[in-house]
Amino acid sequence: MFSRLAWFAALVVPAVAMAGTTVYGLKSTASSSAPSLAPTRLFSFDGGSAVFNDLGWVTYDGNQVNADGLATDGTTLYGFILEGAGSRLVTINPTTAVASSVAFYQGTVMRGATLRGGKLYGLDVLAGDHWNVIEIDLVPLTIRSVALDTTISDGCDLDFDSQGTLWVAEANAFHTLDASTGALSFVAADLVPEEGSNFVLNAGLAFDQPALSRAFTLDVNQNDDLYTYNLPNPARAIFIPNILPDFNAGRGDLAAVPEPASLAVLGLGVVALLRRRR
Repeated sequence: MFSRLAWFAALVVPAVAMAGTTVYGLKSTASSSAPSLAPTRLFSFDGGSAVFNDLGWVTYDGNQVNADGLATDGTTLYGFILEGAGSRLVTINPTTAVASSVAFYQGTVMRGATLRGGKLYGLDVLAGDHWNVIEIDLVPLTIRSVALDTTISDGCDLDFDSQGTLWVAEANAFHTLDASTGALSFVAADLVPEEGSNFVLNAGLAFDQPALSRAFTLDVNQNDDLYTYNLPNPARAIFIPNILPDFNAGRGDLAAVPEPASLAVLGLGVVALLRRRR
């Protein structure tokens, strides 16, 4: 049985390594008058092979939009369109980048989002005005808002790691967050300058689902790079440099598809082999 299992693992594991976590992302447009403006580009990449896909401009009712706050449960891709009076929760077709309205939340500016247990958690941040963590139950679409206990950058995102800890990336800092109380606990900061003398501005965060601590970030300062971190270590490594270089990012966001299908296939294959050998 050992030799049969070893053969199976040797065949399948390289394929799993190559087909990593699928991560979706948004990159909005820079502005001198606001953190971000329309249009916003949807993209995806493979967390194992680093294959990058440009999926097109996000549109709603035929218009290009300023979008942020991306989240997915593996079936539906959610995002927020930032409008003058608030944030519109939408679903986004990953093939066409066309958005469809789900609900509108008056007075919010959604700058980050993630999903857990049928609830969407987000960061509602308007510099100089409010800094909140929100919780939306996706069935009745009710919203609960809790003030953060400290101010953060509007270049921010949040995601759960594999242990269920909720992390916040904002500018060059990383925190953990208690969504029920709004309490942020500082963990580390990336203090290594990038191009010139600037620090990173990590507006997107998504954990690599099979890994314990590996996280992807989208840096929107200088070149718009995708980095990896092994948190809580704040040392970054370049993953994909200068994405979508034809325009400069305003803000952006990342969302990882949970539990890659390749891992499920591996598990089912091992189970099947063990059953045959009994």
